[in-house]
Amino acid sequence: MDDTRYAELKTYLRRLGWALSSLPERDRDDIVEETRAHVLARVEQGQDQGEVLAAFGPAEAYAARFVDEMEVTRALGSGRAMQGLAVVLRRAHKSLTATAAFFAVLIVGGWGVGGLIAAAMKPGDPDRVGLWTGAHNFFLGSVDQPPPPGMHELLGNWLYPVAAVNAVICWFLCRLIVTWTLKALKRRA
Repeated sequence: MDDTRYAELKTYLRRLGWALSSLPERDRDDIVEETRAHVLARVEQGQDQGEVLAAFGPAEAYAARFVDEMEVTRALGSGRAMQGLAVVLRRAHKSLTATAAFFAVLIVGGWGVGGLIAAAMKPGDPDRVGLWTGAHNFFLGSVDQPPPPGMHELLGNWLYPVAAVNAVICWFLCRLIVTWTLKALKRRA
């Protein structure tokens, strides 16, 4: 490769390599080499090197697509819910799907954690903590002493197993939401 004729390409590839630094070296080298080969093939066909590079966009933006795709692929492959949720959260500012999924996980996860907190509070004040219902109310938590008129607790000591089952169901729902979202993000990449 002629140094003066391909100086722009060398600069672009160097910047691309730097932008891909978060990827494993083998993947980074493969992407840089594939990009180099593609540009050279287009130049040999008579296209202007500057136009070919411009079609790729800035090296940093071009690299970001690879980094994003690899990050989503790694999160899906790991099967770890927190790693997947972190990837979804990092995409929330760029994707309505990721934003909706993040808020869905907050709501579902909050309900699961709320049940566990109520179960943990129940032994300390069994008459005020539980799943309550009234004429216009339905909530999980504690009430004033004595409970307001028309309010009654639905579960009693059944709160413990219900909270445990609820937490497990919420955990699986959150994992399902995160996995579905990662797959949707991967399809769009």
